Amino acid sequence: MFYTAHLTKTLSTVINNFSGSYSIGGSAGTLSVRSPSSPNNPNGGTVSMTAADAIYNAEQANYGPANQVDTSGFDMNSETTNPRMSLDFNGTAAATANVGADWILYYTENSALNALYPSSSARSSARAKFDINHTELTDFDTTKVDDVGVHYEFHKQSKGRKSVSGTGDTDIVYTSKKGTYHFSNFTSSFLHGNFKADVYDLGKKHSGNSIYSFNGNDKVNASSSQTVNLGSGNDVYTIEANSRRNSLLQILTGEGNDKVIIKSAKARFTIADFDPFLDTGKVGKELDGVLFAAKLIPFEKGKKILDNVSIKFFYNGSPVGTAYLSSDPEFIRDLIDPITHQNIYALNSTRYDREPIERGYSA
Repeated sequence: MFYTAHLTKTLSTVINNFSGSYSIGGSAGTLSVRSPSSPNNPNGGTVSMTAADAIYNAEQANYGPANQVDTSGFDMNSETTNPRMSLDFNGTAAATANVGADWILYYTENSALNALYPSSSARSSARAKFDINHTELTDFDTTKVDDVGVHYEFHKQSKGRKSVSGTGDTDIVYTSKKGTYHFSNFTSSFLHGNFKADVYDLGKKHSGNSIYSFNGNDKVNASSSQTVNLGSGNDVYTIEANSRRNSLLQILTGEGNDKVIIKSAKARFTIADFDPFLDTGKVGKELDGVLFAAKLIPFEKGKKILDNVSIKFFYNGSPVGTAYLSSDPEFIRDLIDPITHQNIYALNSTRYDREPIERGYSA
């Protein structure tokens, strides 16, 4: 019996935009420096600096947008200590926070090695159930009483339409680059798609999966709590009508024209990078579209600034989801463009009077 150990850190990503006056501090980490030309230090060493020093040094070295560095908004003279512990910042910026929990060690049965050296029961099971287009991971779960799932990698030459089903324990699946895959019946598993149009069907009893669909026009149909990174492509995420009550669906839409279809008001969803110019949230035919509404909620009371809000979605007055605006630079540029705001008001003229345009509201 062969097992593979996987060390995974539970991680949640929160992407927000913030606006106002702040003091920026913290550490920029440790850098490795090599100096082979120095006879006294041929192997180099390490350099640690504060975030404030890193920003100050970048500005002094004339780094700019061409280097993907923007130091505008920082007051370089707000602190002169050595090292600088903080810098004052005034303006609008995008922030990403990774919230880590615990390191978790998973063991899965190594399907490749167990196939090379199978037990007699595994050989008979494989002969009885082998299907070139469908992979049932329970066929590789040689010891079903150990509550250990299966690690499975499709051969790199695998192509065509494939389907794969989980064991019910924690499985880890990697697809090939050439096939189109359909995933079903996985629980607390790690599923990796490819650059094609993959489908993930996860019912009420199949919660807790981490899905990385990568590129392609993928589809996710979920009735229970899931964490999904849809990647690039025009993806569709459907919250099914039979969703488990109070299940939480965490969605990172990625690039593309993505769509979230809500067929149940019992579940809750969070979108971490919503682009209202490209992405769509809508209800399915199971719900009444008239009762579906969205509202801008500012992070700071009294500040009517578009890049300082989240979008709350409601059904019949009750909250069903939250979308945080994307931090993509192109989206931010469009968002702060006054012409964008005038177009929004013009396209929704029946709901707005002339007052907002005359006031000159901006992002």
